[in-house]
Amino acid sequence: MRVLARDGAALLLERASGGRCLAAMARAGADDEATQILCRTAVSLHAPRGGPRPPTLVPLEVWFRALAPAARRFGGILEDADRTARALLATAEAPVVLHGDIHHENVLDGGPRAWLAIDPQGLIGERGFDYANILCNPDIEVAGARGRLRARVAIIAEEAGLEPRRILAWTLAYAGLSASWTLADGDDASAALAIYRRRRVASLTPSPPRGLCAQREETQMSRTLMAVFAAAALVGGASDARAQPAPAYVTTAVADPGRPADDTARDALRKPAAVVAFAGVKPGDKVYELLPGGGYFTRILSKTVGPGGHVFAAVPDPKSPFAEPAAAKIAADPAYANVSVVLVGPAGMSGLPPLDAIWTSDNYHDLHLSQVHIDVVALDRQWFAALKSGGVLLIIDHVAPAGSPATETADKLHRIDPAVIRQEVESAGFRFAGASDVLRNPADPHTAIVFDPSIRGHTDQVVFRFVKP
Repeated sequence: MRVLARDGAALLLERASGGRCLAAMARAGADDEATQILCRTAVSLHAPRGGPRPPTLVPLEVWFRALAPAARRFGGILEDADRTARALLATAEAPVVLHGDIHHENVLDGGPRAWLAIDPQGLIGERGFDYANILCNPDIEVAGARGRLRARVAIIAEEAGLEPRRILAWTLAYAGLSASWTLADGDDASAALAIYRRRRVASLTPSPPRGLCAQREETQMSRTLMAVFAAAALVGGASDARAQPAPAYVTTAVADPGRPADDTARDALRKPAAVVAFAGVKPGDKVYELLPGGGYFTRILSKTVGPGGHVFAAVPDPKSPFAEPAAAKIAADPAYANVSVVLVGPAGMSGLPPLDAIWTSDNYHDLHLSQVHIDVVALDRQWFAALKSGGVLLIIDHVAPAGSPATETADKLHRIDPAVIRQEVESAGFRFAGASDVLRNPADPHTAIVFDPSIRGHTDQVVFRFVKP
């Protein structure tokens, strides 16, 4: 919403001239539509803007400082929330400017200007935080209705490209933050926290975020009620918080008896069923696998796409020092007749049919090695051109500290800053469609080379899914 004039802390805002109200829509049975509008407003607010960011933006870490003292004193949900918040902040994706208080009363119908957000809190951090409020409003009757949590999480995941488990994790963190505001105001939350320990929804009324807000009434109460409700679902292991089971064709592929014992021994760490299911690879798909190494995923992808699909294993020149001979052996096995070997690069991609997926596991960072001398963004554009509309680019890689230079870090640690991956891939035209936490390890300090015995096999890894619009 546009600011027309300002006098100190007083603002004159443009009038929202439309007649629709998201809270009324949700109460009248149009909650799915209202949730989509809230999500799309948030996505629009999170989009990159030109120019420098305001220096007054408050990092999420600062807001969450209030949580630790309350967690130490009261335990229970606050302890769970503090632990979850720390893990989220330690593994956060690239920060964006956040609204900080998105809910049904803060997104207004602007008539010809569509939906407009008011009362921003001036935060910066991971965008997932901004969706917690949507699960908690407009009131307990709507947000707590049977099936609403599951439906809303599914909508947010689709519209924002977020993993359901991470959405609920942010909701748990927000629940604890709200309770800590209550305690900071001198109110007694101990009884409510004891009720939470018995997995009942507790009535914790947080102090409102700073700034102007319209028509609060029961909003703050319902926000925390539903935050605790969603948090209890996450902590208690409810189905909303669990990753969806992998399709049968994926689990069957992982159980393929033709897979070597050395590969299956690593399944507990590499979680192939969850990763392939997240990527969305399915029977009949045509998949381009970059640098398959020993073929760990090649065989699984082959059995997943089945006889109606195909896997193109892209390898370096067999005469080069980087040769990967395992793919050719797999392709020669009649059990994997839908695997073909092609050379990495434009020559190998020419003549391929339109692809459903491009897959690269733990080697996107290798493209940045000083000895490789490759224009990575140009390669990303080639991948974009090779995919069908709606095709998926799946990238798994070892995490480097935020801000790490790509080439230096690849050379020294064989890692990459996740923000570099997103910047390069999205600049090629891809849309970021979500991240899976299935391979995240917050205990990884990100400072050791991935082959170091202290961390090998247990590195913190991102799993990013990009889509060609």
